[in-house]
Amino acid sequence: MKRVLVAGVGNVLFNDHGFGVEVARRLRTSALPSGAIVEDFGPRSVHRAFKLLGPLGIGQLVLVDSVTRGGEPGTVYLLDGQEELARAEDCHDLAARNPSGVYAVLRTMGDAAPSLRIVGCEPLETGPCVGLSAEVERAVEPAIRLVLLLIGESQRRSRPDGHATPSG
Repeated sequence: MKRVLVAGVGNVLFNDHGFGVEVARRLRTSALPSGAIVEDFGPRSVHRAFKLLGPLGIGQLVLVDSVTRGGEPGTVYLLDGQEELARAEDCHDLAARNPSGVYAVLRTMGDAAPSLRIVGCEPLETGPCVGLSAEVERAVEPAIRLVLLLIGESQRRSRPDGHATPSG
């Protein structure tokens, strides 16, 4: 069975940019289905995720981050990785927070790349200040539920019998 890596991306020192980190923090304190790995990759550590992709048999990468799409602050988005790959500009600085670096690396992996989904949240405040805005704070729990749903779907697809694995 392929594993799912959930990567919380963001910077807690810049308000709502800490969304992905907060989601990862809360997920790490809850019971996760077996085969799910949750990591806080912070603002400048996306490249660490790629070190985990091959050796751990990652079949799906779920990035959790703040994303600006023009919606109301606190809106949770589920973005298709293939669409984002097609939209993203090449970025060669893998240490950068910019997820386009993630997309660039996944493109180079070709068929060996895990599937990519992005759980994003429309930010309200992105200035230098610790803490999420009230709107984005309210989006954390719905985002967690969405991530857990994605993990379950991924596990059902990767098992020959189509059933999810038990929690553990």
